Order: sequence, then C-alpha cells, then structure tokens
Amino acid sequence: MGIDMVLVDEKMWLVKSGETAVENKETKKRQKRWRRNSAARREKMGMTEELIVTASILLTQTQNFVSSICHSLYYEGFLILSN
Repeated sequence: MGIDMVLVDEKMWLVKSGETAVENKETKKRQKRWRRNSAARREKMGMTEELIVTASILLTQTQNFVSSICHSLYYEGFLILSN
C-alpha cells in the first residue's frame, strides 16, 4: 500500500492509497493533532531554555552580590577567612 497526496479543504494531506473518505478524515485529524502537539513541544522547549538562561543569570548575579559583600566585610575587618 502506497502513500498518496489528497486535496481536502484546500490543503494537501498524506494518506494511504485506497483510503476511504472517513479514513481520510481520521488521518486529517491525526495530522492536525500531531502538528498541534509538535508546536506545544517546541513552545515548552523554548520556555525551558528561557528558564535555564534566566536561572543562570540570577545565580551569577547572586554569586557576584554575595562575593562583593564578603569582600567588603573582609576589607573592613569584619570577616576573617581561615583555611
């Protein structure tokens, strides 16, 4: 059984050769669902990447802030570092 391109509602769809109209409608629904799910996955990945970048920036800023406080305390003699 091969694969054919079928025009449905002015859109092209991949369908198995010999599919009925009902089967074609189900194929159309599956492809539409697959595209929607793929878009959702891409959006989640983008949000995850943004979250990782934001977390990295916040951690770096926090580290720099704590480091500057410790440096100031050490410089003023309020903090004594030991090995």
